[in-house]
Amino acid sequence: MHLAMAIFWLVVGAGILLWPFLHPEGGRLEIGNTGVSFAAIAFALCVYNLVRWLLWRAHFRQRQIDAELRAADRRRHRGDEYHPEFDFSDRPPESK
Repeated sequence: MHLAMAIFWLVVGAGILLWPFLHPEGGRLEIGNTGVSFAAIAFALCVYNLVRWLLWRAHFRQRQIDAELRAADRRRHRGDEYHPEFDFSDRPPESK
């Protein structure tokens, strides 16, 4: 979602910057009389969403690594060998 919003704000910012070239009679889209274009806000929102997306990816990747480490630790402590004499489930015994 954050990546989609970053792309959206990038397109909006580019559109605001291109507006005076496409419609010269319209003038620039500025914040009041400050001389600052609305495109600056759009690009700031684009950067904000990119940073959020990158942080989310890093957090998700770290959670995956932690889960894999926990699973490997459980396998190492539990062992992967099957011992039928220690199987207390309600399964019928295997026929050979």
